[in-house]
Amino acid sequence: TCLTPSVEDQALKYTLLSEFTPNSKSPSVPPLRITWSSLLVEFIDLQDLEATEAALASAPTAVLHCETISNPALKVLDLPALAQLAHAHGAKAIVDNTFATPLHCRPLEQGFDLVLHSVTKYLNGHSDIIGGAVVGPKRLVDQVWPRLRSFGGCMDPHQASLLERGMRTFTVRMEQQTTNALEIANWLESHPRVKRVIYPGLPGHPDYALAQRILDGPAAMVCFEVAGGDRAGKKFMDALELATQAVSLGGVESLVSMPCSTTHMHWTAEERKAVGIGSGFIRFSTGIEDTGDLIADFEQAFDKI
Repeated sequence: TCLTPSVEDQALKYTLLSEFTPNSKSPSVPPLRITWSSLLVEFIDLQDLEATEAALASAPTAVLHCETISNPALKVLDLPALAQLAHAHGAKAIVDNTFATPLHCRPLEQGFDLVLHSVTKYLNGHSDIIGGAVVGPKRLVDQVWPRLRSFGGCMDPHQASLLERGMRTFTVRMEQQTTNALEIANWLESHPRVKRVIYPGLPGHPDYALAQRILDGPAAMVCFEVAGGDRAGKKFMDALELATQAVSLGGVESLVSMPCSTTHMHWTAEERKAVGIGSGFIRFSTGIEDTGDLIADFEQAFDKI
């Protein structure tokens, strides 16, 4: 982060959810610790509140960082509990709310200090800009602003105007995308070529009860595992005619990708499975297309496996 450390934070510890652990040969073995200069980064499973509290208590901790809905396993975190634990141990609580969006979750209301968004995704919604936002009280955001000016990355006026355009339709887009996602997830659950569907809006999701408590809606990312493994999943994606293969998400168009060939391509199958990414795992970013058209596209693609 770009927050100013206190004098006591001589050895900072930055606690993160251990779903994406870069350059780790054994991501399934917690905890992972990475030391860079005076910064100690510790990756732990933040769904385990006892382990989280133990990590926070083990050394002075500057920041607890997490995602509202994790990427790509779509785990949901108990934000109020995490914020309470962080503050009890003198840490700032920061969350990436990109997947949930402000329509479905407002972490500042649940005790978090700062909220991050990749505005590239849902807030812009048209896949034509790159940007980010940090949201929170002025006393904290004021610490970020001078560093943003020094480090670069300021959005140019044209990109800013495109973001403003996208924000005007954010609510109607996100509502439609969420409606489509829920209908598609329900349809996938009964398909014979699908082993497992991962979507927080389904009662079978392990975090369903938590999602009902902290989210206003299950959002628009749907993940599922195709029977037949990664090769079958690739055939399915190649056969799609309406959805586009791409690693981004959140636009008006539906996008599909496989972690095994993108974000997690350097992991072994066993390592991916340990964090919830099984064989044939597909991540689907639901767009605003007609739901029936999307389902028909899925059906014809499944028929070609």
